[in-house]
Amino acid sequence: MKTALTLENLHELGSGAINLAFEKHRKRCIEDCLDRVEDDTKRQIVIKFSMTPVPGAHGCEEVHMDVEIKSTVPAQRTKLISCVPTTKGQLFFQPDSPDNANQMSLDDGETKNVDA
Repeated sequence: MKTALTLENLHELGSGAINLAFEKHRKRCIEDCLDRVEDDTKRQIVIKFSMTPVPGAHGCEEVHMDVEIKSTVPAQRTKLISCVPTTKGQLFFQPDSPDNANQMSLDDGETKNVDA
């Protein structure tokens, strides 16, 4: 049976594939809100319908439609990490003191991952 496309029956479109995709993106956005409640940047779900007329002998006889569903969540960022550059193009950081790369430690004088 042919069904007129409405907001109420979107879940039936594409044999339910659109509904499954929407649920996946909805879950992604909600989980990100729960994980990063301090980030008040908007999470978004966009459902985009694209329709292309198919001409026939009597004008537009059919419309081909595809649906794109995508979501965006804020980029994940670390806090600033202090690093010390060298003339050899390396950066050194202090694992025990990410805000001060020059912090002295018990292992002072040892350097990991240095190209000889």
